[in-house]
Amino acid sequence: MSSNPHSQSSEAQEVHELREITDLPTFVPYFTDEDGFAAVYQELFADPGLGLMKIEGFGPLKLAVFRNSHLRSLMVHPALTGNTPPVMLSEQAFYSVIPDEGKEDEARRGAGILARYLANQIFTLNPPLHRAYRNVLARHMMADSVAIYAPLMRDIVAEMLSTVANKGPVDFLSGLSGRVAARFWGTLIGMTEQEEARVVELMHGVLPMFNIMMSPEDLKLAGTSMGEYMSIVSGAVERAQAKGDNELINTIAADFAAVRLEGDPYTVGVRPESVGMLIASNLFDGFHTAGAAAANCVYRLLTNPTALANIRNDRSLVPNAVFEGLRLDPPLTLSQRYAMEDFNFEGVRIPKGTQVAMLWGAGNRDPQAFPDPDIYDLSRPQRGATSFGGGARMCMGRSIAQLLIEKVIEAVTAPGITMTLTGEGCALLPLSLLRQFDAMPVSIVRATLGQAAQ
Repeated sequence: MSSNPHSQSSEAQEVHELREITDLPTFVPYFTDEDGFAAVYQELFADPGLGLMKIEGFGPLKLAVFRNSHLRSLMVHPALTGNTPPVMLSEQAFYSVIPDEGKEDEARRGAGILARYLANQIFTLNPPLHRAYRNVLARHMMADSVAIYAPLMRDIVAEMLSTVANKGPVDFLSGLSGRVAARFWGTLIGMTEQEEARVVELMHGVLPMFNIMMSPEDLKLAGTSMGEYMSIVSGAVERAQAKGDNELINTIAADFAAVRLEGDPYTVGVRPESVGMLIASNLFDGFHTAGAAAANCVYRLLTNPTALANIRNDRSLVPNAVFEGLRLDPPLTLSQRYAMEDFNFEGVRIPKGTQVAMLWGAGNRDPQAFPDPDIYDLSRPQRGATSFGGGARMCMGRSIAQLLIEKVIEAVTAPGITMTLTGEGCALLPLSLLRQFDAMPVSIVRATLGQAAQ
């Protein structure tokens, strides 16, 4: 402590002026459509003096961070390297759902399956387990490692496109981009085509897990779907291990066995139970979120004809379309961090154990970071977006997701391919933390060789 009385007085004044999270204005995370999504964030940024906020009424009191500069500062803050431990998160999100009388066992089974999924997820682990297990998978998903998969991804996209072209309306996510993701990962870990197809079907059943408010029926459906998904994927991994001829699985298994750390369930988390469960839990985003991201990016092109024409004429703009599509429509709009120690930020006292909602979707619409933030602009500089989070917990699969989206965009905008939205329009999932369409019906027409030449 300083012996300077003026320094002590200044420190005392600073402490006295700190606000508590309970003193902050309240943010309500409700948006059900595009207009609501944009309007919520427009209202947030309309007041330049509005900073940190709180979320209450959805489990424990949470700090809400929405400004791009605040998100970018906190994503690397040493006190905010944690996530809400899986035991606490599952208790809040799943076991707190009150079932109807007589259906308690069904709800508990669903909650238990989802809790098991969280317990095997790297993202919910805290130091020291987080880094150790992240390294088991992350090195296979870095940009340099992913580059070798470009030919495979291109071939898979072409194959899946051929199955839906000229066949009438199809849901873009379940009929094309989701199938691309399933075939890619299925090829790498040794799934059968039947297993890949079933996983695509199960992805829709898992979605209620991300509802802002979950009903007992939601819990049952999400738990049942997640349980079958994890059984399929972990089973494929176990088959590959038994055969011993899958180099990727062999390497991951060896690295997994080398980790000797254990954890405290209520602070650090628990050691993932097996290689199969580790891969199944952490590839969920690979099977689901990457496909949803591709659909969102393609939707933006289809609703911006000038941009679509520019992409057709200049293929170098494809990465711009990925950046801008994800900036406006990141599949996951927020994730949580967890204060590992007491700290102060922007004049607010943040105690150890505070849950912090990082509103990544809002950071992408901050006018201080992105002028005219609601405008789709392929000329926008590709920097500053918070689509994949950031810091030590940045999305591991971002390079593979980018590759998948790029190859999908290249394929559906190729010469001779015409794709249009059909039906009454695309409805976003209501009251969900996901920014995803319940369905995105499209018609994909491939011209004959003679027609394409014309």
